[in-house]
Amino acid sequence: MALCFFVFGFALLIVVPIYNWILPTRVHAFKGGYYSLRAVPWFLHNGLFYLVRYTFLPFVTLTPFGIWFLKAMGMKIGRHAFINTEYISDPQNITIGDDAALGGSVRIFAHYGGHGNLVISPVIIGPRATIGLATTIMGDVHVGADATILAHSVLMPGSRVGKGETWCGVPARRLSREEMEYFKERIR
Repeated sequence: MALCFFVFGFALLIVVPIYNWILPTRVHAFKGGYYSLRAVPWFLHNGLFYLVRYTFLPFVTLTPFGIWFLKAMGMKIGRHAFINTEYISDPQNITIGDDAALGGSVRIFAHYGGHGNLVISPVIIGPRATIGLATTIMGDVHVGADATILAHSVLMPGSRVGKGETWCGVPARRLSREEMEYFKERIR
């Protein structure tokens, strides 16, 4: 029975990206109603992705098969990027830079809603950025190169994390060097 599950899972890893390529699932930046014709590609793309995310992706997240599947679904992943999460939505609108590290249970989705609108906007994580455990990153967020987002932070839509900056909190905000030194001293 376990063998059948893994055969089924690996078949999903191949079949779902093929359907994603065949069906009209090209998701572009968008702001409008949830139930409009322009939102249909988003529904199809995420529906296909969730089929794997909720069944088999947790078993292959830390393997080359997980990275291959995310790339096959349209996610742009740089060289040597480390992705330790399956809590991803809208992979076509997510870019991860070279040598970036995403901690466990990081939630990334390139959409958000408000005032009756669905907003789809890209998420860009720069090279060598570090995203801490259980951080939430919403649509329209750019994280610069060498930036650090501390664990359990929430980057709200429109956040722009500069190169080398450290952010934390809910909602996340930039930490000054003095604050970082204070935290380091308290930990010691």
